Amino acid sequence: MERLLNEFESKKLLKKYGINVVDTYVANSESEAVEIGRKIGYPVVLKVLSHEVIHKTEHGGVILDIRNDKELIEAYRRISKISKTVTVQRMVDGFEFFVGVSSDQAFGKTIAFGSGGVLVSLLKDFTLRIIPIDRRDAEEMVEELKISKIFHGYRNFKANRESVIELLLKVSELAEKEPIKEMDLNPVFVNESGSIVADARIVFGEELRRETREVEDISFLFYPKAVAVIGASRKEGKPGNTILKNLINLGFRGKVFPVNPNADEILGMKVFPSILDVPADVDVAIIAVPSKYVVDIVRQCAEKGVKGLIIITSGFSEGWDKGKEIEDEVVKICRNAGIRIVGPNTTGIFNSENGFTSSFAFIPELRRGNVGIIAQTGLFVGILLEHILSAHGFGISKVVGLGNKCDVDECEALAFLLSDKDTKVIGMYLEGIKDGVTFLNILKKANKPIVVLKSGKTEAGAESAISHTASLAVSDEVFNALVKQTKIVRVGDFEEFIDTLKALSFLNPPKGKRVGVIHYTGAGCVTAADAVEENGLIISKFEGRTLNKLKKIFPEWHTVSNPVDLYPAIEEVGVDAAYNKALEVLLEDSNVDSIIVAMWASKHFSIPKIDFEPLKEFKKPVLFCLEGDIDVSRRVSVEIEREGFPVYSSATRAAKILSNMLKAKGKVK
Repeated sequence: MERLLNEFESKKLLKKYGINVVDTYVANSESEAVEIGRKIGYPVVLKVLSHEVIHKTEHGGVILDIRNDKELIEAYRRISKISKTVTVQRMVDGFEFFVGVSSDQAFGKTIAFGSGGVLVSLLKDFTLRIIPIDRRDAEEMVEELKISKIFHGYRNFKANRESVIELLLKVSELAEKEPIKEMDLNPVFVNESGSIVADARIVFGEELRRETREVEDISFLFYPKAVAVIGASRKEGKPGNTILKNLINLGFRGKVFPVNPNADEILGMKVFPSILDVPADVDVAIIAVPSKYVVDIVRQCAEKGVKGLIIITSGFSEGWDKGKEIEDEVVKICRNAGIRIVGPNTTGIFNSENGFTSSFAFIPELRRGNVGIIAQTGLFVGILLEHILSAHGFGISKVVGLGNKCDVDECEALAFLLSDKDTKVIGMYLEGIKDGVTFLNILKKANKPIVVLKSGKTEAGAESAISHTASLAVSDEVFNALVKQTKIVRVGDFEEFIDTLKALSFLNPPKGKRVGVIHYTGAGCVTAADAVEENGLIISKFEGRTLNKLKKIFPEWHTVSNPVDLYPAIEEVGVDAAYNKALEVLLEDSNVDSIIVAMWASKHFSIPKIDFEPLKEFKKPVLFCLEGDIDVSRRVSVEIEREGFPVYSSATRAAKILSNMLKAKGKVK
C-alpha cells in the first residue's frame, strides 16, 4: 500500500537521518502565514501543501521572494485557491540540484543526482547509482555532472562539494532503512557553506529490494560422466543429430546415450526408447524435442534421478501463453526433484576441457583457450564460436547459453566462471538481468576481467528481447550505474566485444594510462594521438634516455617525439631494425605503460619482421595494427596472434581496446 508523505512529513524524516532541510511551517490561514513570516523573517517562500498536487510549480503553487506582510497576504490568497493549507519557509540561495530515489525491478532502489529546479527534465544532467553507495560512488556522481566545475570554482563561486557527498550518503542510508518507493528532493540548494533541501516528496510503498542469495555450484553441468540426448535424430541438420556429432567430434570423454523411440542406432551408437530404458545413471539430459512433449520427458528424468537438464527447444515463455504454462510446470517438477535447468531456448553448454557440449550449432574444431562466455541467446554462442575460430587467434574455455533462464541464471553462470581455473577473462551477452542484487554483489567481488555486451538499450530492443528470450530488459541508465559501480567493461557491439576479449585473453591490462605509439606515417601519428586521449588515455612523455636512443636510428633533421613517426628511421636503418629498435627502447621506458604499433600490410612492400622475444620478456602490453591489403592483413595477423599479441585494423581501434583493458582494472571510467 503506497503512502505519500507531504513536504512537512518528508522533511521530518530527512532530519531524522541528519539531512539539512529548510525548516517548514504549516499555515491554514493568512493570519497564521503572516505570523510565521514575521517569526522566521523575510524574505520567505509560500508553497501549497496538498497530496493532490505533486509538481507545485506547474500548478502555480510556489511563490518566491516574499518580502513583507502585504506580499505574503497576496500570495496566500492566490495559493489558497488550490489549497487553504500552505507551508512557509525562509528563502535560501545557491545552485539548484536534485536528489532522487526510485525502484528498479531487478536491482531494487537507485539514487540519482543532477541539476535541479524547474529545468531538471529539460537539462537531463544527472547521474545514477544502485543503492547502497559508498563514498567513492558519491564522489564520482558529483564529478560526472556537466556542471561539475561549480564544485571546483567557477566565476568566484565554489559550491560545497563535501556537503553534497555527505547528503548522497545519508539519502542512500535512509533509502536502505526505510520503505521508500520514491523520493524527490528538489530543489537542493548548494552554496559555499553547504547544502540544504528546500522541498521534498517521499512515497512509502512495498519493498522491491531483495536480499542477495547464495548461488549454487553448477559445475556438474559442465563435467557430466553420463549424458542422455533426448530427441537424438538420424536426420542430417536436425538438432538431435548435430548434438551427437559435436560430442563425437569434440571427443567428449563421458558416456553418451541417444534417446529416440523410433530408432535403434544413430551414428554407430545404440539408441534407447526412453531415458528410463538407459542402463546407467545419467548426470545430464539434453532435451531436443518440441515443447509440447517436454513435461512428460521431464517427469521421466525426475524418475530416473537426472541431476541436470539442458533444454534447447524453443516454444516456451518467450513465444506464447501455453509455452509459459509448460515452462512453469517444468520448473515445478524440477524443483520438487532437485533438478537444475539450463534454458529452455538455448544452445546450452560448451566445455573445451572435456569436449562436452549441448550445442546444436556445429562446432568444427576444438581450440582450448582462457575466455569464458555467458550468453542469453543460444544461437549467439554458436555464431560467436564460429567467428572466433575463423577470424581470431584466441580460444574458449567454457560457454553457457542461458536462454529463458527459468532456473540457472547469469548469477550462477558468472560465479562458476569466476571460480573456473581455465578461465582468465569472461564475456557476457545480456538482454535482461533476473536477480540484479545478487549479480551486483558477485561483480563487486569479481577478480577477473568481465566484458559485457548489453542489448535492449532502446524500447525496440527491449521488446525484441522479451519476444525471443522472455527477458525483462533493465533500463539503460540503471545498467550504466552497474558498470560504474563495478569494474566490468561495457562494449557497444559484437566487434568491440570480440576485440576486447581478445586483448584480455592475450595480455594483462597495463599498469597505467601512459601510451607509446609507433606509426609509419605522420598522419597515423596524429590520428592515433587523438584516439589515445579521446579514450581517456595519455600520450606518455618519453624519458630523456629514450629520446637519445631513438635519435640514433633517425636522420639528424628529424624531431623525435611520441607518437613515433618511424618512416624516416626506416629509410635510415631499414624496416626491421627501425621497428625492433623502437620497440626495444619503448619497452625499457618506465614512463610507458603500453605500446601501440602500426604496420603496413602490402603485397608490394616487405612486412616488418618483429622479434617477439623481448616483448614476451617485458610483459608490457603491446597491441599491433595492420593497415592495407586484406589478405595480407589476415595472414600476418594469424602469425602475430600465434605469438600471443592481438592485432587490430587501426591504431584508433587499438586505442579504444586499450582503454577497455584499463576499465577492467577500474583505471578509466
